[in-house]
Amino acid sequence: MFAKKLKCTVTRREQLSPTVFRVFFKTNRRLKFRAGQFVSVQIDNEWRCYSFANSPEDARKNGYELCIKEVPGGKGSTFMARLQPGDRFVARAPFGHYSYRHSDAQAAVFVATGTGIAPIRSILQSQEFRKNRPTRVYVITGFRSEEEILYRGELEALGAQVFCALSQPNRLWIGMRGRVTDVLRNLPHEAGHYGAAFYVCGAGEVVQSVASLLKNVLRIPQNNIVAEAFSRPKGEFCEKPKKANCKITGHRFGDCTNATFTESKRV
Repeated sequence: MFAKKLKCTVTRREQLSPTVFRVFFKTNRRLKFRAGQFVSVQIDNEWRCYSFANSPEDARKNGYELCIKEVPGGKGSTFMARLQPGDRFVARAPFGHYSYRHSDAQAAVFVATGTGIAPIRSILQSQEFRKNRPTRVYVITGFRSEEEILYRGELEALGAQVFCALSQPNRLWIGMRGRVTDVLRNLPHEAGHYGAAFYVCGAGEVVQSVASLLKNVLRIPQNNIVAEAFSRPKGEFCEKPKKANCKITGHRFGDCTNATFTESKRV
């Protein structure tokens, strides 16, 4: 699928947490994408990228959905946060190689921090995943506080066992404390580390830590790991994400670095 330039119209905007909102939009031409891919939005002469948060099937019925964290002073998130129904913007899509890969894995373990949960939700919703899902599905998410947890109920309704780790919980929180790497080290035995495929998405430094843990400590085979990393913009732009090896390097694409570990170059 080749990226197309699109004229987009906002249909709905909703606040999901104190810092995260979602935007629904329709396009002037049909957009085909694979669950897990992302769109690049034009803001003045710059571009910012955001993952689709719903499946292709849901997008056809309800519009394309983006899940965005508002960053103080962030050009992209500030622009998107101000959009209201009827407002328009220009985008290109689809981009990215972060998607479900049907295999003989006994389990699928999805690991995300913050809005990295968006492409995972897209995958779990998708017909492609539902047709080829493994017996066990685990989702490990990391957030600062309970108020920032995203989509937990929906993911559980989709049949996933969800683990939420909070790095700054209040004293009433009775769930897991710490980071996603702490949860991975204590994953239930039935998850079968060696028989599982791992999908990782989130902030670059977290993805790097998770990838290192999986490869060097848990000894997960390289071809069982797929990862995508986000980073803040640093003034560079490219129209295509670049394949990357285990060091998060890929080309910067607006708000994020899209570093996808693929079959040719894996973690």
